[in-house]
Amino acid sequence: MGSWGAGLYSNDIALDLKSAVAAIVKLPFESEQLIKMLAEAFPEEASHEANEDYTTFWLVLADQFHKRGIDCPDVFSRSLEIIDSHSDLQMQESLGMDAKELKKREKYLQKLRSKLCQPVIEKPLKTLKKPQPLLMKQGDVILFPVSSDGKSINSYYSESEFQKLNWNQSNWGAAVIVDCGHVFEYLAYYCPIIQMRCLEDNRKPTLDMLQGAVGWRLAPAVTCNKIHFRRMKIDILANIKLNQKKLQKQFPTIPNGIYAAVNDITIGNELKIYAGPWWKDPAQIEFLKEIVAS
Repeated sequence: MGSWGAGLYSNDIALDLKSAVAAIVKLPFESEQLIKMLAEAFPEEASHEANEDYTTFWLVLADQFHKRGIDCPDVFSRSLEIIDSHSDLQMQESLGMDAKELKKREKYLQKLRSKLCQPVIEKPLKTLKKPQPLLMKQGDVILFPVSSDGKSINSYYSESEFQKLNWNQSNWGAAVIVDCGHVFEYLAYYCPIIQMRCLEDNRKPTLDMLQGAVGWRLAPAVTCNKIHFRRMKIDILANIKLNQKKLQKQFPTIPNGIYAAVNDITIGNELKIYAGPWWKDPAQIEFLKEIVAS
């Protein structure tokens, strides 16, 4: 992706990784296991030295772990090697960073180096005692209110903040949870297929109406906590039994949820319907019967 500044957190991968570490450290595992999980979530960046974000991955990881009081000697030594060998500066230069910004980058790296050479001050971590609850299960048909442009309620607004917005419900959207579970045994994720267009009738849909609705798309895996579920006014209409063979045939690459769970990508990012042309995102199936058990 390249950098858009000299700072350690001046690119998208660095910010994604920062969020990922915040999620991962909630798990009740040793540091070695946490590192392995992060490497699984960012396989290219973590493993391939030729990747443009390889150095960023290990530098950010070292900074975040040291800051959070997690002692990881292997990560720290790898990062020190990256700094001392100038491999990060060489990568940034190859990506187009000019001399002025490279000098700034070097100052940031030397500051990080000084930090990593200091003893880690261990801090108590608040970890999950049990897996996150699954608010929806496979086969759940869910409804959610949408505005005239097909967008659902922004789940990041509190009730009081939402009241100040000029948001009005125009219709309903619908989705079916085709997969769900836990990443690393603790972090919940969901994978929905979403009805792509408004139904002609603006009434709250029934299951019969949805079974006749045309056009469903597979969305990326997402997360959903109780607060977002409530704020988006998600309603579980029914549960339908899915045929696993049909599901596999229609959607052979259902996302496994690792990236979504680690980066806490909320369901609000995907619950929307299209008011525009179909060609923007073609449907993968026409009718629900294509994946429902007979």
